[in-house]
Amino acid sequence: MAHAGGRAHGRENSLDAALGCLKYKPNLIELDVRRSRDGVLFCYHGFPIFPFWFLAFFLRYFKYVTIRKWLKTNTLEELVLELDGKVGLFLDFKQKNIKAVEIDRVCGCSKRKVWLASFSVETLGKWRKDLGDKFFYFYNFSFFNFEKGLRKAKGLSIDGMKIFPWQARPENIKKLRKAKVAYTIQPVLISLRNYKKLVAKYGSFWICLD
Repeated sequence: MAHAGGRAHGRENSLDAALGCLKYKPNLIELDVRRSRDGVLFCYHGFPIFPFWFLAFFLRYFKYVTIRKWLKTNTLEELVLELDGKVGLFLDFKQKNIKAVEIDRVCGCSKRKVWLASFSVETLGKWRKDLGDKFFYFYNFSFFNFEKGLRKAKGLSIDGMKIFPWQARPENIKKLRKAKVAYTIQPVLISLRNYKKLVAKYGSFWICLD
């Protein structure tokens, strides 16, 4: 999966970066999605200079015309129109106030099933209730309590979730597969060498690269 639209080929989450990375034939392109004050869904992660990344939170209070002027962003619709049918889309929504109807308007007629990801499992549950099987739903974080988290994901019909490296154990992988919940191993507090070993042993729904 090409991270942030393939940002090694241009500004993160931009149409140019996404088109540039297609030459590697990724299975998925990950795009970070935010909502402006006037309801425009646009692709942007955060201000790249630490510690100012958190300022992206305040973009929700500005109209899109202002955001585009400042940050030269692309709308989600622009990227979907250009990429639909060429590559799968994994949309990481950075706000919980984005409505199912807004997502459906932009992505509902996509040629391929789109993955909707959120840091809020409850938000994913609401989208699933409103949109049904038209999309895939992915909890883009790991549950610290694996057993409780998996039950919650299964109860809300979530299609996939992240797991921490120390949760990648035979008994847990068996439970995930039995529940038909896809998983990816989150590479935190682990060396690249050991991460590769875990992926080789247990697999991973996706591996995210810039």
